[in-house]
Amino acid sequence: MTSDPSFDSEYRWHTEWTDCSKSCGKGQQTREVICLMKITANQYVQSNNCSNKTRPVDKETIRSCNSFACKADWDTEGGLPVSGKSQ
Repeated sequence: MTSDPSFDSEYRWHTEWTDCSKSCGKGQQTREVICLMKITANQYVQSNNCSNKTRPVDKETIRSCNSFACKADWDTEGGLPVSGKSQ
């Protein structure tokens, strides 16, 4: 993992949203707060040594994403959306 290069402490809290579970049609993203330990100037590894006093508050751990409708996949021969095509 990489970090904010302006952060110089040995340990820090980190939170990041996952990729959306769907490219369209209302997916979900999740996040968690993890403790990271600095191992080089720009690299961190997960640790358990961060202070709980400085841990950020999880106000939101799941959120909706890509809530727009998916475009229909058209059958070029029949002129119907594939989902409505008879099998």
